[in-house]
Amino acid sequence: MPRVSGYDHGTGRHCRSAALRNLSTFYGWGYDEPACFGFGAGLASTYAANPETGWKVWSGVAPWLERAFFERLEISHVEREGDEWDSAWDDVTEHLDADEPVLLFVDSAALHYTDADHDPPHAVVAVGYDDDGVVVSDGTVDDLQELSHAELRDAWAIDRTVSMQNRHLVVTRGRVRQDRRTAATRAVRETAEYMLHPLDAARTTRGPGEEGLSALRSFVDDLPGLADSDEAVERADDARRGISSHGVDAAFRGLYADAIEDLESWSHAGGDKGERMRDVARDWRQVGELLGDACAADDPDEQAATLTEAGSVLGDVADREEAFFEDVERETR
Repeated sequence: MPRVSGYDHGTGRHCRSAALRNLSTFYGWGYDEPACFGFGAGLASTYAANPETGWKVWSGVAPWLERAFFERLEISHVEREGDEWDSAWDDVTEHLDADEPVLLFVDSAALHYTDADHDPPHAVVAVGYDDDGVVVSDGTVDDLQELSHAELRDAWAIDRTVSMQNRHLVVTRGRVRQDRRTAATRAVRETAEYMLHPLDAARTTRGPGEEGLSALRSFVDDLPGLADSDEAVERADDARRGISSHGVDAAFRGLYADAIEDLESWSHAGGDKGERMRDVARDWRQVGELLGDACAADDPDEQAATLTEAGSVLGDVADREEAFFEDVERETR
């Protein structure tokens, strides 16, 4: 298939931040994956009901990652969603004909080549096409992948936990117009404001008690009680996947530790933020492991004790995250 010239495929730690990093390489912006995640204020804490199951599920990644990245760095782009298939496909191929890669938001469950274990959206970059289908760059796998029109049509129509129809984004002018220091300072401050004051944050998607540290503390409070649920294993496994799945590295806290080291070198935030967040990430990994142990436990008392321990560890994590973001907020005022 004909492909966008000069595009280099690379893998990463998460599909969405890896896609941004690959676009950064293509356009010469010079940002690694953690910096892309940080500029997009990608760290989050949401705890809201999954419409498929009815119970609450925790997530550590922001839904606005890509949009915030392009807006904060003032990179000209166009994002479209809701077009019918023919119109959306014509738009994608027009950009590919112009040697412009296109960011697509799809459902990984509909892709033949991956068993990525996370809720949609999954981000891939379209880099070529012909009459039979499209070539995509997916940062979770080593090689470029070919999708038929039927497979793309199915994956591009998301109706699982979130609803999206043929959403795609393309850079229209590959120039960064915001200076790096200003963008970095705003990015770390926005993440702190969101975690501490989600109802007043510039970007928010959920209701009271469902975002930021308040959401994390609700998650902490609910963990021990999962043992009393008829769906204890399923709910504990959903919680584990939110922390540990798809190589996200400790609820994205490991990725954010690297991100804030990039950003604090350019912003007003200083000190040992990276190491502090790595310590937090290690405890998030422990929580994920404990939830896995709870799912595998045959004895109800052992399961209950393991979930209680997970809640205790995560309660300490919430306190440390609060202190961390209070320091960031104070230093970037």
